[in-house]
Amino acid sequence: MADPVSFIDHSLIAPIEAMVSRGGYGGVFTAMLIENVVQFIPSEAIMPLAGYMVSQGKLQLIPTIAAGTAGTILGTFPWYLIGLYVNEEKLEAD
Repeated sequence: MADPVSFIDHSLIAPIEAMVSRGGYGGVFTAMLIENVVQFIPSEAIMPLAGYMVSQGKLQLIPTIAAGTAGTILGTFPWYLIGLYVNEEKLEAD
């Protein structure tokens, strides 16, 4: 039977794995921040890995959730500011 995730390019997942496993909570925070700013890293690859590390006892649950949440919120903030500056009225005027 084929590996169920054999279609995934593991060269894309390896940097995420390294960032989270070496960086701990800071790695989770940074990966989630980057995921929201440039959106080339799926959060679906970050948080399950962090959850696995929690299950292995390498990270604690609440700080992991807090780091992921903080990274997501701060990562979406630049997009919020762009939306605030380039609002609907400015888009309709062009």
